[in-house]
Amino acid sequence: MAAQKRTVPAGKVEHRLGNITVEIVFDRTDKVFRATYAGESYENKVIDEVSKVVYQAIEASLSMEWTPIITVKPMKPEFGTAQREDYIGFHFDCLWIAQFPDGAYRSCQWNGKETGNMLLWARQFYWDNERHGPFIVPTMARSYNEVTYYLPYSEELWAKLDYIREKIKELRTMLMGLFESDEGVQFLLSSDWQLSLPAPVAKKQEVS
Repeated sequence: MAAQKRTVPAGKVEHRLGNITVEIVFDRTDKVFRATYAGESYENKVIDEVSKVVYQAIEASLSMEWTPIITVKPMKPEFGTAQREDYIGFHFDCLWIAQFPDGAYRSCQWNGKETGNMLLWARQFYWDNERHGPFIVPTMARSYNEVTYYLPYSEELWAKLDYIREKIKELRTMLMGLFESDEGVQFLLSSDWQLSLPAPVAKKQEVS
């Protein structure tokens, strides 16, 4: 006859917003309920007491620091191939990023903090720590011919990026105006104009 296991499943502690589940077992030898979370062991003869202290430990661990970042993604047309580079446009966004107790990163939309919904609105943010190391901005990642740049948030940097975005919109509007008028086309065909661009800068180290 096979020997009985010392511990048997007895229940779970679930924190839905944190996406965390902790197993509770019953120790037949010591006659106690036991659970382990974040390296700490909790036990009691009453299962509800174990559930309460484990849930409190989860809540405390979820008071992590959320870091504000800016994401920059070059935009590409929906048509054509993914390798096309002759398209002007960038998508800028602000996010909050945090590393949860399970080691995974999650992001939250920008207004999550002011509305108190950081945990409720948190979504998985894919980042491979073993492959890329800890998520520290500034950095970049490339996947399937798509690249995303991650920058530390500041009001000054956001204002500069917003200025760039407005200038790109102005350039696009100007080009459309030139293409759509006889005078504009003639101007483009002439040799009396030139476009001055800043010198290229060294590329940052990227993660692939």
